[in-house]
Amino acid sequence: MAKTIPVSEARRLSSEYDRRSVIIVGLDSNASGSEIHVVTYGRGPQDKILAAELGTAVARALGAIVQSGIATEDFRNLTQAEYAVEIDRLKAEIDLLRANGDRTGP
Repeated sequence: MAKTIPVSEARRLSSEYDRRSVIIVGLDSNASGSEIHVVTYGRGPQDKILAAELGTAVARALGAIVQSGIATEDFRNLTQAEYAVEIDRLKAEIDLLRANGDRTGP
């Protein structure tokens, strides 16, 4: 079985190529059939929703049964996407505090 593509790669491409949404499609064929792996990333809540919806459409167009797929995060609704943006912002703030020598946190 092929390794999964991490969301960090989609995030890196978004940053490197200045794209608000990124969709990566990985295809692999083996003796037991074909595997479709779709990774999406969006910078803001609406970008995350758009990427998730387009990723689902691409997977379906390639013949995937999306309901049986594994989703680590689902940003097809605004609340979840907004939470994810806030989590990313807080993680960045923690990283900045740590880089500046603040060791009071976890």
